[in-house]
Amino acid sequence: MKISNLPSDWEEKRLRDVALINSETIAEKTNSGNRFYYQDLSSVDNGKITPAVEQVRLADAPSRARRKASLGDLVMSTVRPYLKGFARVDFDPEEFVFSTGFAIVSPKCEKDSEYIYQNLFSGYFDYQFYASLVGSSYPALNSGDVEALRIPYPRCVRERISIGEILRHWDLAIESRENLISQKQVRMKGLMQKLVSGEVRFSEFEGASWREQMLSDQLKETPRKVKKPDVAFKTAGVRCHARGIFAKPDMQPDEIALDELFEIKAGDVVVNISFAWEHAIAVADESHDGALVSHRFPTFVCRPNVAASSFFKYFVRQPRMRYDLKCVSPGGAGRNRVLNKTDFKKLRYKFPGYEEQIRIGSFLDACSEEITLLEKQLELLKEQKKSLMQKLLTGKVRVKV
Repeated sequence: MKISNLPSDWEEKRLRDVALINSETIAEKTNSGNRFYYQDLSSVDNGKITPAVEQVRLADAPSRARRKASLGDLVMSTVRPYLKGFARVDFDPEEFVFSTGFAIVSPKCEKDSEYIYQNLFSGYFDYQFYASLVGSSYPALNSGDVEALRIPYPRCVRERISIGEILRHWDLAIESRENLISQKQVRMKGLMQKLVSGEVRFSEFEGASWREQMLSDQLKETPRKVKKPDVAFKTAGVRCHARGIFAKPDMQPDEIALDELFEIKAGDVVVNISFAWEHAIAVADESHDGALVSHRFPTFVCRPNVAASSFFKYFVRQPRMRYDLKCVSPGGAGRNRVLNKTDFKKLRYKFPGYEEQIRIGSFLDACSEEITLLEKQLELLKEQKKSLMQKLLTGKVRVKV
């Protein structure tokens, strides 16, 4: 497939016409005692290179450690290229060696580095990757495939530079938003741990004491037994590592052998007794309301004016809860290691009063909502950049030079 309707001052070239591919490798007679930093396929992902921190001797390195790169070169994973294991070498790579699972793309015109790099992430390159891999038993491109990749190419070098710079600014905006989200997540995790343990208090509650109580003093087991529906229904499960509840909206009756199920309501604390030892506990929200589960998912409600589900949503995520769930889940690994509900209810913790629980939950909810908003903004930035790429890299939108 060729790009249709390119501007008259653009042309479609092969990648080999504008760049050298794998131009430098370690010589066969290289001293086996030479040391270097080896970059394997896992070290490059979506625009980022994670430099190796330990050197290896050539004699001890994998046989794939052969590719050399220069500053400004592009590193392109040829194994499952649709996963975008591409990046620009923005550091001195003199002491680094890359796997032969990468193609090292060295622009013939150094000013083309950003322009070619941006094309690697374009929809047109995606199409070519998939076309090259169809019918292949191993999802990888060879050097010939890489050299034959087609790239839309403005004849004016200043236009290529401008396009690359514009898209680079979008990348910087996306990276800045990603960094902000990461910082907010780290801050929230630290605050969550301190707030639910009482290490950090809100000023209006500093004089109030926390009481040590059993979980059963805060939560009450509340099974809601129902007959299995005759039509498709919503069911749910609890992820391990305190990663929340997932719902399946269209479970068919014949997919579950049980005749009786149990209903989840928003605000329930739900435990997977088979994998509680892997921290499978969470609080249900409105999207899980009405979901049906088996007896392996007991539900607990917060006692009125004593416990707040908004607090327990974060309380159950703490590391101590994971440790305690392991302790009250005797037996071997897997389904044979089942939560003892009696012991679970007897677990003891220090709890704040009801009003302080609500305050903690509201604060952490606000932190979570801020992160969610930033994540939505990030996705919007990515979509906007994708749309702009499609137009700039095909000449549908021109830049003034």
